[in-house]
Amino acid sequence: MCRLGSCFALLLLTAIPAYAVENDINTYKQQVIHLNRDIGTYYYIGDYISREIEDNAHQKVGSVQDFLINDRGEVKKIVGELNTQAGEKLTLDLDYADLGNNPSSYQLAYKASELEEKLASFLSNIETAAGDDSAELISARRLQGRTVTLPSGKAIGQVDQVITDKNTKEIVGVLMKDIATRPQYERFALPYPEGLKIKNTGFSNNLELGEDYAEVVQEFTAAGIPN
Repeated sequence: MCRLGSCFALLLLTAIPAYAVENDINTYKQQVIHLNRDIGTYYYIGDYISREIEDNAHQKVGSVQDFLINDRGEVKKIVGELNTQAGEKLTLDLDYADLGNNPSSYQLAYKASELEEKLASFLSNIETAAGDDSAELISARRLQGRTVTLPSGKAIGQVDQVITDKNTKEIVGVLMKDIATRPQYERFALPYPEGLKIKNTGFSNNLELGEDYAEVVQEFTAAGIPN
């Protein structure tokens, strides 16, 4: 037996996790609805691939090859292919926070003639620059094409596009195609990274939808997004 106060405390502690999960799922539902209602206004990571990289005198020195993001979808580095004065091409990870962001280009804080002098501070792990997902940061470009699965392993779609916030370039969602319960032409947006986990097992590079979120997605992909 337990006293009234201790029993109440035990019941309260038991109820808090359940309430937190329910609240989290309700928030997730609203994110799904919001993303899919605005489906025609998206910016995609592919819109920024090949964007020019300039020096501080607006001279083109290279182009964007990829964006490296953390587990919250925030862009931390840009993978850039830069042209040296010697005519060589170098693939380097550039800190996103150190780059100027113009409407059509990213800008370095120094001149093209100083590029070779800066190499030591920009050279980084070659696997990360190539988009190796075993590294701390994740290749945003390589999210595209991944299969989205349920915890059971059943595929529910494939990533067609990676959705970004137009101002921050933060990854906010993925756009799925090949959804079994929807017409072939339809696309369905899932928030990222909420509910999604990258699964790198052998030859599998899937995005797994968490069990708590699977019911929401299955409901909306079967019945459609509510008006």
